Amino acid sequence: MADLRDPFSFGYMWRWPSPLHHRAMQRLEGWALRGADRIIVNTPTALATYRRLYSDISGERWWVLPNGFDPDDFPERSQEKRSSERLTIVYTGSLAGYTPEEIEAARRKGRKGARFLSFQSGTCDPTTRSGYFLLQGVARALEAEPALRRMLRIDLIGKIDPRNERLARSLGIEDVVSFHAPIPHDEALRRAAAADLLFLPLEQGVAGERTPYIPGKAYEYLAMRKPVLLLAGDSDTREILERAGLAFPTPPDDPEAIAARIVELHRTFRQVGTIPVSPDEAYIERFRADRQAETFCAILREAEGGEAVEFPATPVTLEGKK
Repeated sequence: MADLRDPFSFGYMWRWPSPLHHRAMQRLEGWALRGADRIIVNTPTALATYRRLYSDISGERWWVLPNGFDPDDFPERSQEKRSSERLTIVYTGSLAGYTPEEIEAARRKGRKGARFLSFQSGTCDPTTRSGYFLLQGVARALEAEPALRRMLRIDLIGKIDPRNERLARSLGIEDVVSFHAPIPHDEALRRAAAADLLFLPLEQGVAGERTPYIPGKAYEYLAMRKPVLLLAGDSDTREILERAGLAFPTPPDDPEAIAARIVELHRTFRQVGTIPVSPDEAYIERFRADRQAETFCAILREAEGGEAVEFPATPVTLEGKK
């Protein structure tokens, strides 16, 4: 059994010392996958890419099983409306701070940011998985609606790249955006659960490609049933959060669109005291950890020659076996 979480040989988070190192690791990956009776990946896009890369591996050996959430990890949800006019947006976790200019300069120099992805070079842009475009959007929102300055609060909590704080100061929005040191995970979940709106930025596919990642935070957001300011293009993550009824998708690299979305959501918040969402409970329940464990066990039984798998928690658009 080969159980892959994030992609390995074509994941943009991996940096190879040379193309030779990358090819060697790809051969090692191929050896491991070809020797497995069943191969599990956790996103539809990762499956499609792996199937292209290892087209000689028969289809019945591939399965998609996403990550999920344990309901016991999360505080009880509050349904009450806020009396305050201040909209609080929260992000907890790690947040990069690179800018488009820095990424491009690094690529030109062949140092940080270089990607030795022999078959997928240039198809994933990590720049948008940072605070850069959010902060630019907030600055534009405050320019368009100066009254927002006293009615908007953004808390970025965790391992936040210092460049984000420097950018906030340079944009003159440090009174709206607060930066906080890492906190224990259970406390981070409580802070997120108390927010009016959650924030999630994603890397962006280019050249028509989807990114092969669904961050673990997306599953936490499913568990919380909170509205999400989602800076994402076409992706598996967007598909999941939209189908769950939680996402307010916004172009991830367009500060004007981000500003307009923030103004729109704050207007709604002022009118009704919350940002209404309609969670699809039946869909969200598919991602419970106990359901995912049932499916994993069923795959093991099927691999041993047992009964065919009946998926109790089929995610997104995939129907299990491909």
